[in-house]
Amino acid sequence: MKNIFYSLFTGIFVFTSCSLNNDELKISYDHIPQMKLTSSKPTYIDVDGATKISEEAFFKNKTFNISFTKLDNTVPIGTIEKMRVYKDRFYFLSEDKLYIYNSKSGKLLFMIDAKGHGHNEYILLRDFQVLPKEELIMCIDDMQKKLFFFSMKDGKLVKSINSLIGTPYVRKMGNLYFHDVLFGNDFNDDETWQILVSNGKEFKRKGFRIFPIQKNAMRNNIYETNSGITFAPLFSDTIYHINKKLQYSVSYIFKNKHSIWSMRNEELDFKNSQHAEKKSDYSYLASDTFWESNNGILFQMAVSDKDFRENLMTYYYDKISKENLLIETSWSGPINYVTLPDQLMYNDSNTYYGIFADMHSLKSYINPKFVKHNGFKKLLSDAKSGDNPVIMSFEIK
Repeated sequence: MKNIFYSLFTGIFVFTSCSLNNDELKISYDHIPQMKLTSSKPTYIDVDGATKISEEAFFKNKTFNISFTKLDNTVPIGTIEKMRVYKDRFYFLSEDKLYIYNSKSGKLLFMIDAKGHGHNEYILLRDFQVLPKEELIMCIDDMQKKLFFFSMKDGKLVKSINSLIGTPYVRKMGNLYFHDVLFGNDFNDDETWQILVSNGKEFKRKGFRIFPIQKNAMRNNIYETNSGITFAPLFSDTIYHINKKLQYSVSYIFKNKHSIWSMRNEELDFKNSQHAEKKSDYSYLASDTFWESNNGILFQMAVSDKDFRENLMTYYYDKISKENLLIETSWSGPINYVTLPDQLMYNDSNTYYGIFADMHSLKSYINPKFVKHNGFKKLLSDAKSGDNPVIMSFEIK
């Protein structure tokens, strides 16, 4: 298993200009209608009974059209935090800047860097969304409670609007904004609802009241789809779908006998060693690693080791065969074909995208001469220290 430390708990946002007890900023939920639950037949995914499969077998039997794009070194790009793909372009968020590349050649097309404290400047970007119908890129600055809209053509600022609530993750669908609310965003100590839907002027719906275990965690867990919004509540075993009528239903339920969701009514701070030890016997869906395609779902479960560090275990649920597979990932042994990237970042229809942040360092684990996939072999052989990341893509059969 790739020993990747998975840091989920980054605490609650610190606001320098206001207090959590500031009544002027407090969101009142009293007059916001609650989303209605509609009946559905959820799919059960058996985590405990997953069949183990090697990376090589997964790629050879379940995928095709594996390809790699090396980003050019015109401008050094830092840690890639978010990624989107539309047509022939890659969009990356890194250190409060957006980088737009040609997805075929890897050539940098332009950057968006409007960080500052002046008019039409953002302070901090945590997320963004590509809006093809509007030809805009929506960027979220929760510190200022603002949404910035830049042109997809050249990156120029088109407009900025105030947001009704400062949340790090927002999805726009039509004229509605879906705010992914974390504890503290609403300045309400009495109640918090994890999803607020607004039209930009007023809140239209609320959904999914927060549980105590979710109060000290922060992670993106909201995804836009063609038919609505997919929502994966933190630590929950259930995946929900919100339709365009603002109704929700249960889509998937994970069968996990070690689920941390059994402690959902406990307020745990996992930076506390005693709480971390308590968590070590449990596992949970890493909510920002749920990637659903037409034919299957790639997802990751966070599992603690004896030192309370969290490792990600990667699974693939095949919608066609109804089979759940645990992909045995390792960089410690010989890699004969290809390996999963450092981090999966995005998927669209049946295509998945991920990044190799440092292909040169990967050569310390993988000897190129033993690799049978020609594209992967060449990238490893040619990799140099300081190169920008390599993007891997593959399609699901």
